[in-house]
Amino acid sequence: LNASLDVARSLGQAFAGLQESPQPLSRAGADALLRRALKENSELIGIWTIWEPDAFDKNDAAYVNKPGHDATGRYVPYWNRGSGDLAVEPLVNYTTPGAGDYYLIVKQSNREAVLEPYVYKVAGKDVLMTSLVVPMRDAAGAFVGAVGVDLPLHTLSDRLAATKIGQTG
Repeated sequence: LNASLDVARSLGQAFAGLQESPQPLSRAGADALLRRALKENSELIGIWTIWEPDAFDKNDAAYVNKPGHDATGRYVPYWNRGSGDLAVEPLVNYTTPGAGDYYLIVKQSNREAVLEPYVYKVAGKDVLMTSLVVPMRDAAGAFVGAVGVDLPLHTLSDRLAATKIGQTG
């Protein structure tokens, strides 16, 4: 879990650094960062980020219903390997209590969180997973979004089964 949480922390730090850059933030560049992190971490089923309205690049209106975006235009990409290939789709239900707790818990607490297992639809299939989520803050410390990684529970179960303690496990 710590290794997976470190992926989310590293992405959060990368996004914070990009926010401080004199160059404007690029959604295509951020997508490349997320996609590469997912490619390099095969135990994860997904990597995602959600930004508050207009917090990413103040250009949400230009991205309404574009690939990886929803009707709000917010930057809400969910990079995942649910279909077997790396693909992006917009996150869903992130403003709905219960279904959107993967985002709302961190938004309300402004602290890292490891979520209780839940079912989320990935590439059209229900997946039992846990999310490890890190808040992102601007230079003044205000919450601007979150970045998370999703670990399917079958991966965690396989890791635990392989762990041996003492002579017999």
